[in-house]
Amino acid sequence: MKDYARAPFFGRTQLSTDLEIPEGTYDPILGASYVQVAREGLGYQKSQNGGGNIPKAGMVMSGYHRFGSTVDVPAKEKDFFEGIDTSLAGIASLAKGGDAGFLSEGLRKMNAAVEEATAKFSAIEPSRSAPALANGMKETIRADRGC
Repeated sequence: MKDYARAPFFGRTQLSTDLEIPEGTYDPILGASYVQVAREGLGYQKSQNGGGNIPKAGMVMSGYHRFGSTVDVPAKEKDFFEGIDTSLAGIASLAKGGDAGFLSEGLRKMNAAVEEATAKFSAIEPSRSAPALANGMKETIRADRGC
């Protein structure tokens, strides 16, 4: 649907930056930013000039150039999925031909289970969301069987 590549961040380039993604945002569950996690992993790749240089958490933006898109998007996007229905219900719109009614209903039930699990989730006590996740799995299996 869309095709991106990292926009060069040095030297002269003719490529526009159509999207900027913040990668330096601190994640309290990870205890680090995404850049810090990536750099830590790079530090283990000694044959690729990696090292232990882990930056402090903070604003780090990565620019991307969009080479093409089959969906309508503005010149500057907010995220990779702008203009794309990423909801579970959106999956039903991809079904071409035939009766997709069973699919829409199954996806609605799966989404309800996901919403419940999300609402009940606690990083300290993740098991609180397990019953809703189990229900979502049952609905997924039921939809897969076309029931």
